[in-house]
Amino acid sequence: MNFTGILRDGEGERAVSATLGGGVLRGTVDGRAFADAAVERRGDGLLLVRGRAPSRAVVARDGNRVLVHLDGRVHEFELMDGTKRRRDRGGKRLHAGDEPWIGSPMTGTVASVAAAPGDRVAKGGTLVVVEAMKMQFVVRAPRDVVVKAVPAAAGRPVEIGQVLVEFEEAAP
Repeated sequence: MNFTGILRDGEGERAVSATLGGGVLRGTVDGRAFADAAVERRGDGLLLVRGRAPSRAVVARDGNRVLVHLDGRVHEFELMDGTKRRRDRGGKRLHAGDEPWIGSPMTGTVASVAAAPGDRVAKGGTLVVVEAMKMQFVVRAPRDVVVKAVPAAAGRPVEIGQVLVEFEEAAP
């Protein structure tokens, strides 16, 4: 399996290209090779072994957006598909997060809701926190937005892709 995309984490955006085959993950980040990792399915997650240190990873996917919880950090990937590029009516290329809503990255329970209708939330600001198996995933605003509706409620179960928050683009 091959994939290319953009990695977003606390260090900004980086280009990623990787191949998973024969139980080994190989690839590059911003053109620099990263250390190969042995990959093995373990229960509901993956076990990655780089050198002698094993790490458990939990992966949640929503369309072309993938969240990976690894070593206490959540990494967000936007997968690129060179054959199918979504575009709006004006021909502008759409990216993950261009929708006027955000869905749950995984099946779980809403741990907390940080946004209410009318709130202005800056890009990267917390909207909702979803919890599964004692791991919390912070669902962040993909751009500067104004919240229109919040169908999610703390303590309620959610399915992967279920709409958590509806919003519109914030005026500059």
